Amino acid sequence: VFAFVDEQTICTALAHSYKLAKFRLVLPHKRAMRVPGSKSITNRAILLAALHLNDPTESITLLHVLVSEDTTLMIQALKTLNLAVFEWTDEGHLRVRRPPPLAEERRGQEGVAGVSGNSQCEKHVYVGNAGTVIRFLIPVCCLSPRLKWVRKIVVESCVRMAERPFAQIFESMNAKQAGTLVWVHGTARSVQNDRVAILEITPFAPSLLEASDDASFEISPYGSSQFISGLLMALASLESPSVFLVKHVQRLEDIPSYPFVQMTLDVLQRMQVATVRVSVESETSLKFSIHPTAAPGWQDEPCTRSLAIEPDLTAASYPLAFAMMTEAELILSNMSAHSCQGDKAFIDILARLGASVEYANSSLYFRGSLQRRSDEDMAFDLTHIGDTFMTLAVLAP
Repeated sequence: VFAFVDEQTICTALAHSYKLAKFRLVLPHKRAMRVPGSKSITNRAILLAALHLNDPTESITLLHVLVSEDTTLMIQALKTLNLAVFEWTDEGHLRVRRPPPLAEERRGQEGVAGVSGNSQCEKHVYVGNAGTVIRFLIPVCCLSPRLKWVRKIVVESCVRMAERPFAQIFESMNAKQAGTLVWVHGTARSVQNDRVAILEITPFAPSLLEASDDASFEISPYGSSQFISGLLMALASLESPSVFLVKHVQRLEDIPSYPFVQMTLDVLQRMQVATVRVSVESETSLKFSIHPTAAPGWQDEPCTRSLAIEPDLTAASYPLAFAMMTEAELILSNMSAHSCQGDKAFIDILARLGASVEYANSSLYFRGSLQRRSDEDMAFDLTHIGDTFMTLAVLAP
């Protein structure tokens, strides 16, 4: 496939410097819009729905899901592993169902497959450049009882994926013999690509992960908080309670990018698939105790067989910043003052800078203002809003 890009565009993109002409920002006095669903919540909800459907007659409908490369790759991976089937409703929502077992899966349920048997089943999934997808899938592939019939799972990704930090999750899985994980390089089978990074995952029997008074896993918080989230969701899919320790921290807030871990805890609670208790284990570690729910509430009550995905607050930051600069009014639908996303702090900062922020009727009513509040200290802690702090920098005087 060839794409033509005109010479002027190429010269502009490769220029060493730019001269910006003066311009006037103009926005209609009042504008209403709907922000796309959160990618982070969408990926978590899709994975948890796939892991917690008990039979093919059950389903859950996810409302306002984000359609993106990451979420599409997550859906395709779960389909390849026969963990779920997906269908789009006429309203544009995503319905998730449990598929009937494959022939290899039925043999595994009869005790033929798994590390203790002779299964030769090998599954290949492609995750491209989607770091979230591969970080969530690693603990699921190692721990999920639904995959005990698979001898090996081969995860194909872009070549540079192997250069990202994976040591923390590899060490955690290997230490408890949950599985072996090995990076190799080769030619992709699932996509037309010359070279890819290939992660070979050989799961071990879930029976090795019996609950005990000692922590089942230990994991470092450094590298990526997504491994902690992936481990939480994978352990929530087991039949028995389990625990794991996050080393070198005493509070949830001490985990780098902790709002994403808090988001995972909130989604687990909203979908009623597990209860998680967080406690201080020692001066240098935080303990997560996971108690799976035998029958999630959304499976028993038809009226709760749906989950609405929150709007993506990172995406919302751009029209909000524009409204701030133009002193315009903006109405964003399906917004909550109690969002579990860390980037809600961006909206709180805009309010401190002079914007009018009001939540009512499941919407955010926002009016931008350039009138700074001189009586307030304008120092902000931006540690946990890494996706929006550069947008905030544009608003700086």
